[in-house]
Amino acid sequence: MAEMLSSMDSGSEDEKSSMSSIKTVDLAEDTTSITITRIKK
Repeated sequence: MAEMLSSMDSGSEDEKSSMSSIKTVDLAEDTTSITITRIKK
């Protein structure tokens, strides 16, 4: 809980960094699924 509260206190920079990391994960998952589909075909 303390970590969450401290990240909320530091403001928008943490939100931006967490959003960018989430986007990176989404891109990685998309690439993986695309690779899997190509292998299946």
